[in-house]
Amino acid sequence: MYSILSRNGYGILKSALSEKELDNIKKDLTMVPRVNFDMGGKGGKGASNSTEDLTFYLYNENDKRIYIPRYYGFQKYGAPTLCKLTGGADIDVKFIGSLREAQQEPIANFLKAANDPQKMGGIISVPCGFGKTIMSLYIACALKKKTIFISHKDFLNQQFTDTVAQFAPDAKVGIIKQKKVDVAGKDFIVASLQSLAMRDYDESIFDDIGFVIIDEVHHTGAQVFCKAFRKLNNPVILGLSATLNRKDGMRKVFEYYIGKSVYTLKNKEFCDVKVQIHKYFETHIDYSTVKLMWNGKENGAGMINNVCSFMPRTQFIISLLMDILSKEPNRRILILSERRNQLKDIEKFIVEYKICAGTGDATAAGYGYYVGGMKQADLAISAEKQIILATYQLAAEGFNVPSLNTIIFASPISDIQQSIGRILREPPEKRKYIPLCIDILDDFSIFKRKGAARLKFYNNNKYRVSYYVDNQEIESEESVAASAAVETNDDDNADDADFKKKLRFVEED
Repeated sequence: MYSILSRNGYGILKSALSEKELDNIKKDLTMVPRVNFDMGGKGGKGASNSTEDLTFYLYNENDKRIYIPRYYGFQKYGAPTLCKLTGGADIDVKFIGSLREAQQEPIANFLKAANDPQKMGGIISVPCGFGKTIMSLYIACALKKKTIFISHKDFLNQQFTDTVAQFAPDAKVGIIKQKKVDVAGKDFIVASLQSLAMRDYDESIFDDIGFVIIDEVHHTGAQVFCKAFRKLNNPVILGLSATLNRKDGMRKVFEYYIGKSVYTLKNKEFCDVKVQIHKYFETHIDYSTVKLMWNGKENGAGMINNVCSFMPRTQFIISLLMDILSKEPNRRILILSERRNQLKDIEKFIVEYKICAGTGDATAAGYGYYVGGMKQADLAISAEKQIILATYQLAAEGFNVPSLNTIIFASPISDIQQSIGRILREPPEKRKYIPLCIDILDDFSIFKRKGAARLKFYNNNKYRVSYYVDNQEIESEESVAASAAVETNDDDNADDADFKKKLRFVEED
């Protein structure tokens, strides 16, 4: 079958396809996101109260051809008969740093895939702190091709620019953002994903790009952002992310364009993490009331508001913070919440109790904010503080403060993979303290399920978990594991029994 790979994608003559084959392609490339507007209730997976049609399509067609995402085409029909993509401009940039041994294999795997005409790239999925940005720069220097680095956040683009300055100081860096286009004579270009997806640019500015890097690539599974791929049919594409799955099921969107993961590291074997799970509950109307929506399902947002504004719980978190610093006074701590008002309450207690010698002046105190709406310069100042008060949203991705070693989940969420990676960025051999996670388990309603999801993550990553009630340890990881082993007398089933025993701590009333 005659096929062509061009800026439009992987093109196939319609005349070469049967009506059924064409229908099957269109069916495969018709995306219907799984949407769940259940705010914490027990509704079925994919349940939705919305009548909005969210369907979108990954193919384009004219009278003669249908154009499909290139990796989908590679897998279904093989290498194209004709490739009209240019090789991209050559660059002569030297990488002056050194890689860690653990980074060698993912780089080797990607370079092999980049030279495979039926892949032309792929995804590297490794935990936060593994050094994805440095690896991507090394690959760009190895390929010796003009490179575009794309992300959805300004600070991620700035992080790449800083990495270039450190490890490839002779390189020239340009930018594509909104109306600003500075690409001529540049070795590297940093680009806004939003701008590429939503704005029209002269196609010629992409002609000499030979290598594309997309950071936090899972965002390109969204209908709006995946439009950027139509501008990015360049020779080699690399996707980077610590987590590839999307709650809406749209992981396949970016995999159809870029390809599968060429290297995935799920468990951070080189990292030792201690987790303290503190069970908390109060029979108070302002805290433990189970709110319902009009349809009878639990109102998760409303209950989170109650939990975050309940002052005795915030005071409990402060007591844990003070206990940590009394034992290990030089720990660097990240406190995360979904509600800014809770962060404000925490700040008041930090000042009142003179934690970190706070004076009330955040510029002089040992704490700082890391929330949306702050200027990059102010974020940089906060990043130097001993205690950082941050929202989950801003600290979830690309938040790069390697000296952090402690995290407190002040409000209850389910998905903590990105957040916990913030305390794992420092190389293990340089760590003064073992990374510590403080988990507040609110013992009622939807928060039990959220706690079970977090516990599953800890278990899968083999973190050392201890269990507390009233800040008194009642059961450690070692005792749970030993008990499970005795009960099962079966090495193959020990891990499963271990997790079930831990889960009882979450579920018991």
